[in-house]
Amino acid sequence: MPRLPSTGEIRNIAAVSFPETPPPSALRAIAKSARQYASLTVRILDDIGDPLEETWEMSFSEFAVAVAQMAVDLHNGGFLWRVVEERNRELFGTPLPFFFKEGDAPLPAFETLDVRRFQFFIYSIFLGLKQGYPFSPSDPVLRELAEIAVRQFSDLKGVVPDTARAFLEAPLDAADAFDGAGYKRKLLWFGRHSYLLSFAWSDFSSEYFENIKEEVNAETIEVRFIACQDKFVAEHVTYWGGLSLVEFFANTLGLDAETRADILAWRGRHDSLFRIESVVSIGVLPGADPGESSSELIVKNLLTDVPYTVLLNTQMKEVERFKVGVVVWGMLQPWRGKWRWSGGQHLIYDAQSGGDPLEKVQHLAAFSEKFKASIGNKRYIFDDKLRASAEESERLMHESFVRFFGSDLAVFANTAEFSEKMRDYIGNYQQERVKTLGIEAPYKTFTPTLPSSAAKHAHRPVAVFNEIIGGSCVLTSYDALVSALKNEDDAVWEGEEEDILTELLYSSSFSPEFLERMLEKNGDAGLACLFLDRDIKEITAEERKLLVNFLTHFFKGEFFYKRYPDVIMVKEKEE
Repeated sequence: MPRLPSTGEIRNIAAVSFPETPPPSALRAIAKSARQYASLTVRILDDIGDPLEETWEMSFSEFAVAVAQMAVDLHNGGFLWRVVEERNRELFGTPLPFFFKEGDAPLPAFETLDVRRFQFFIYSIFLGLKQGYPFSPSDPVLRELAEIAVRQFSDLKGVVPDTARAFLEAPLDAADAFDGAGYKRKLLWFGRHSYLLSFAWSDFSSEYFENIKEEVNAETIEVRFIACQDKFVAEHVTYWGGLSLVEFFANTLGLDAETRADILAWRGRHDSLFRIESVVSIGVLPGADPGESSSELIVKNLLTDVPYTVLLNTQMKEVERFKVGVVVWGMLQPWRGKWRWSGGQHLIYDAQSGGDPLEKVQHLAAFSEKFKASIGNKRYIFDDKLRASAEESERLMHESFVRFFGSDLAVFANTAEFSEKMRDYIGNYQQERVKTLGIEAPYKTFTPTLPSSAAKHAHRPVAVFNEIIGGSCVLTSYDALVSALKNEDDAVWEGEEEDILTELLYSSSFSPEFLERMLEKNGDAGLACLFLDRDIKEITAEERKLLVNFLTHFFKGEFFYKRYPDVIMVKEKEE
């Protein structure tokens, strides 16, 4: 059995989980109840054994505090939780998919703790574990943990004030509102410490630092952390109905139209090299420290030559860093008709900044090449003309794919046939573009690549699905997926079948359109059997429809936002 956290450890977690620390007596009450709940959770998971206990990645203390936070939120009117139910009702026609349907006893007011709400919350956390274990909503562990939560945390009513709501709704002074820093601070708490998203942040940040661990050292850890949390804010899409983090935040606060539009636009950061053209002080803002003034920078995007006005609050003491002539590799987000920096910035210098001109120019040239290699042809993120070109290229490529293969889905006997046929298709597509556009040479293009694991299964069939926007999804060992989707026996599952079906859901390489196409071609019996854990004869058509809709939004929420392929066929900017 895992070591149980101490009351003190849980109290420390609870303290950072609330933006304005509750009174000591309230923290003690949370810690005591959470530790008891953690103890019972460990005992239950230990009793059931494999597979759930072995897939448990989160801290039992953090899990217990999150459930306690939910209880506090519900006791105080469900300020955060109401958005979850509103979104579910909008998407699935029910506030609690799988746990509330027409004809059931109505859900009580938030202030009265209800087992079904805790069931749905715990189910969503378990389902989000990255090991790919297909947890079922009918699993009795959910009901047991939810019933314990209601009993354990009912005593918190009136003990812990709703500090989350007070913090999020507190008005901003002029210094905080100037460049959006005050809203950003609230948004970061919401993403990192609220019970609805803290597990996602933990998973996201762990994966981020694991991928760049060789680049992290004592000098860069703070910059990397800032970049990580800003990436999380800008890119993460929650399990709660596929809401982006900023959309979830905006819906929670009920922001005015202008502020809401700006914060929602924080998803679309402009990533580029910017040269600072001017720095203008605009004086000391109300609420700022005496002697510290704020500034506006005029910067030029070196990929598009478009100027931006960037707000800079010198409470960050960064005026000395941002001088005329400095070139910045960074990201910008809109705010009040202007822009603000997002994440860390890497500063380099051109010849105008003094020092050895040749050395500065060489440094800038080398850095520019590194930047272009990292961003590829993604200039469409801030260039409307290139964005339209990207969309048109993808549409033409999709139409060419359908003409060549006779369908948007092509299945090949093995990897060798895949490579041969896809080369023929790409060659044909290039010729079509030459004829259609009258260009002298084919545009840059690409061939969908196979994962490294495909070498082990070179003799197995490969499926390729081409979308109008999004490029191609490629799946190896397609025969295993077909077998999995047709498996109607909930008691008999081959390891490969379960693995490939959960990969289809968990992997960001496979879009909702691809999933739907697979189900259309092969049926959804296996999916329903695996995730509802019942014989297919017992599962109604309505349940199957809800399951597919829920899993699609749960695992693939990012696909429901406007997106573009990583590689687009547009002309390089002429030098």
